[in-house]
Amino acid sequence: MIKKISIFGITDVGRSRTHNEDDFAICKDLSNHKWGFKRGEVHSLSELGALLIVADGMGGENAGEVASHLAQETVKEDFDALDELPDSVSEREGLLARSILKAHQAVVNHQHKNLDTAGMGTTLIIAWVVEDSVHVAWSGDSRCYIYNGYKPLYPFTEDHSLVWQMVEENHMTPEEARVHPESNIVTQSLGDEKNPPQPSVKTTKLYKGNQLILCSDGLNGMLSDEQIESVLEDGGPIDETCGKLIKAANEAGGGDNITCLMLEVHEGAEPSEADLAAQSQIKSKTTTTQILRKKNSSKSLMIGVLIVVIAVLAAWIYFDGRSPEANADPVIQDRDTGQTEEPVDSAETNQDPPIEDEPGDVDPPEEEQPPVADPDPEPAEEPSETPDEQSPLPPGNAERPSEEEKDSVRQQIPPVQKDTTLTEPGKKIQEPKDTMSTQPALPDSTNADSTADTTSTGSIEKQVNN
Repeated sequence: MIKKISIFGITDVGRSRTHNEDDFAICKDLSNHKWGFKRGEVHSLSELGALLIVADGMGGENAGEVASHLAQETVKEDFDALDELPDSVSEREGLLARSILKAHQAVVNHQHKNLDTAGMGTTLIIAWVVEDSVHVAWSGDSRCYIYNGYKPLYPFTEDHSLVWQMVEENHMTPEEARVHPESNIVTQSLGDEKNPPQPSVKTTKLYKGNQLILCSDGLNGMLSDEQIESVLEDGGPIDETCGKLIKAANEAGGGDNITCLMLEVHEGAEPSEADLAAQSQIKSKTTTTQILRKKNSSKSLMIGVLIVVIAVLAAWIYFDGRSPEANADPVIQDRDTGQTEEPVDSAETNQDPPIEDEPGDVDPPEEEQPPVADPDPEPAEEPSETPDEQSPLPPGNAERPSEEEKDSVRQQIPPVQKDTTLTEPGKKIQEPKDTMSTQPALPDSTNADSTADTTSTGSIEKQVNN
């Protein structure tokens, strides 16, 4: 447990500014609401501990000093209302983070009521020393260092700035970030209503001989970590050390307002070498921003698992739908008749239509001529013989009939009446064959009965028309 501490703080306008936009507050005893400090005073740490606050206002003529003052006053009011110490570390860190958010809202509300201060803002860092630990919360690029005599000195906090992001990504060193022309660009602060801060928090143990430093970027922007460490190594009371650091920053240029607060542990636990080594290497890992990232990462993992499950189900449904049962052809229904018809297999639709057999031994006509309408249609009699029963053509060397024989044949042909009634639906009407391409059938001289057997209307008419 920490028993005895001393506290001191100082702020300076610097060499380049005309007014000081930094502000700070110190409470050496939260249990008794004793705000302030005395140079060189060593006192006991109360049950509720001690509090250190640094705010670096932004906005220039738009009242940056008003924003920094509002922020530290809001934190003071918040801790003045503290009656008992939260039990867990997470509860204490949560209290610090909420206090920063309240300070942010106070700055925003002031801008709504005073339009001439629109655009003002501030960084804010709070260190709460209680029992055997220090809890730190911050938004912006104001820093906290813990000096324990173990080299090298390294910031206990990580700046919310553009260049420090590049340091964390190993794109530049801390010294390169310090002298970078865009080192003044912060990634979060208090006062921007559209971009509220996401305070970072961090906790570590303090040991006897430890010195806690809170400062605005007017100090660490002018001095490197090695230069700050060299001043701390000189030792002496913390009030003298604070003065030396302010002087060194001004001598380095004093390009900004400079604020430096220090707390020293005079009585507390004796650290081991391993404790000091681990303490100097601590970096902020359990910050609010990183907690949010962890939550987002867990949420992304759940979404990823859900996507995989949906993909598997979709694949199962797709391949199950391609099974033989699912692939059965649907029944097609005719809209007009309401009858159903199974779809024709595609393999069958690609086959050529069957060719009807031609009548045996009958050559197809070379050229089919359309039938000529008869002005006096007569009903046609169907042939008494099938094509297979027609009389064979006479041999090529048979004698051609004389004109007398042709006349006798014509006299034997009875008159035929053509049927003008419509045929039944679907009944095929036999068309007369081309008389130009069909050789007439002559009566066989050797068989007198063959002439009578071939008196079908179709064949004889063709012969007569020859």
